[in-house]
Amino acid sequence: MTKRKRQTKAVQEGKRVGLQIHEEYDDSLLPAPEELKKYKELDPNIIEWIKTRAQKEQEFRHHFQNERLRLTEKQIENEAYINKWGLIFAFLIMLISIPTSAYLILSGMTIAGSILGGVVLSGVVIAFLQKVNGSNKSGL
Repeated sequence: MTKRKRQTKAVQEGKRVGLQIHEEYDDSLLPAPEELKKYKELDPNIIEWIKTRAQKEQEFRHHFQNERLRLTEKQIENEAYINKWGLIFAFLIMLISIPTSAYLILSGMTIAGSILGGVVLSGVVIAFLQKVNGSNKSGL
C-alpha cells in the first residue's frame, strides 16, 4: 500500500538551468481518512476488510524483519566460527613450521630452513595485514 508522489520541475537561476525533483513515500498500512470515507461509501464492510489486510501486512513485515535479523545473526556467528578456526590453524602451522625451520637450519640445510621460515612468516604477516585492511574498510 505504499503511495508515491513525485513532482518534477525545471528551475532556472541566472544562466544555470536545473531539474528539481520532490518525492514523497507514504508507507502507511492504512489509507488516509478521506480515502476510508470514500471506500465506506462504496461498501460499508470494506473498512473491516482493510483493517484485516493491514494487520496481516504488519504481521508479515514483523516476520520478515525478524527473519532478516535471524539471518544476520547467523552470518555473524558463522564468520566468528571461521575466524576462530583460522586462528587455531594458523597457530598450529606456526607451531610446527618455525621449529621445523630452526631444525633444518641447525642441520645444515640453511636454504630450505630459511625458505620454510620465510614463507610461513610472510604468509602470517600477509594474512594479518589483509585482515586488518578488511576490518578498516568495513568500519570495524
